[in-house]
Amino acid sequence: MKQDHENDGPSQRAAGFIGEAFDMNTTSIKIPGRGLLNRLAAIMEGLSGIVVLALAIVVTLGVIARSLSIPLVGAIEVAGVSLVVMTLLVAPALIFRNEHVKIELTNGLGGQRTQRVIDVIALLVQILVAAVLLYATFLLFAQDLQRGTAFLGELRLPRAMLTAVLPLSFGMMLVFLVPQLVRALRPRRTSAPSTPEEN
Repeated sequence: MKQDHENDGPSQRAAGFIGEAFDMNTTSIKIPGRGLLNRLAAIMEGLSGIVVLALAIVVTLGVIARSLSIPLVGAIEVAGVSLVVMTLLVAPALIFRNEHVKIELTNGLGGQRTQRVIDVIALLVQILVAAVLLYATFLLFAQDLQRGTAFLGELRLPRAMLTAVLPLSFGMMLVFLVPQLVRALRPRRTSAPSTPEEN
């Protein structure tokens, strides 16, 4: 039911009307359960952990080889690629667990409805950016596969091994962000006031 905004200021009325527009019927939209999303996040974290372990082994072998005056070819290249892959794999899980770096400039601005509008707009922006990057990085990956692009260095590693992780990362971000948007759009349930008999 719409609220009376006649006594509100212009900014409060605008936030109120936008908030009412978000109170659409999204209860019929089925979204993945937290259990499934949690397992997907755990898989991404596990893959990132494997890369961290591989990175630790390469760095350790590099230190030992250097102390023995035996050059370990490609150690720096592998370490550099591993750092990027590790970050890309764990980033979607951080979004799911709401542990990613964020600047909370809008906290405390306006009431609960205004904050909800800001949260929905922020989610829409994140989804738009992730979708654009998913499309762009998929094209880049396909191009690397077709051309056989390789990194400059001693190992001449194929660049597709890195660019393949980019669309995977942004795709998983969308998997975690879209359910958050659906939940944010759902009407808030308010508890009914208690009657004297219940007290």
